[in-house]
Amino acid sequence: MASVQDILSDWASGSKDREALLGSSKPMLTRWLSQAQLRYADKSGVLRGTFTGTLDSDYKIALPDTFLRELPNRVTLGELVLSKGDYATLNSINEIGNNLSATCYAIHDGFLYVFGGDGEVLVHYVKKPYDITKSDFSGSDLEIPTEWHSDLLLYLEAAWARQSGNVALWMQLMDEFDKKANAAGVKFAYRVDGLPVTRGGALG
Repeated sequence: MASVQDILSDWASGSKDREALLGSSKPMLTRWLSQAQLRYADKSGVLRGTFTGTLDSDYKIALPDTFLRELPNRVTLGELVLSKGDYATLNSINEIGNNLSATCYAIHDGFLYVFGGDGEVLVHYVKKPYDITKSDFSGSDLEIPTEWHSDLLLYLEAAWARQSGNVALWMQLMDEFDKKANAAGVKFAYRVDGLPVTRGGALG
């Protein structure tokens, strides 16, 4: 894994303006890199985690701080694979006293709900990378695996273009970044799951 310092130094290398920025604006650059990791994780699904929780009397469990989004068809209650539903709809049905068969889950305000459910829920999810700060600059490693670090450099190029006022180039580079993240997601899902799973252009 490359460190925060490594990838920002690679990006700045050979440009006096960028090297000056690296020396004077570490908080901004680490914010860009945090944004790059977060967007890449969401678009690709290459960072994953699992957690289990027991539904309380309100049919909910708290999601972990690292939760970004659940993987499609990977939320289970016992042996049952749950389908995603709309929180407002499911909650309304629950409040008027209709008996819900616990086949659907909803996510709302940091909680996962299975109305009418009882027992332990297993959630496979895409993890949110940690926020990089100036204090991480000297030695902390990136969470996105090394094979995709060059894609993160592309995000830094896009952020630099926007900072320089070149909106057209920023949009072009962001589109390219998203395509590379989606492609990484296809490769990762095939490697881990055997088949890629699409989710509105992003992969889990």
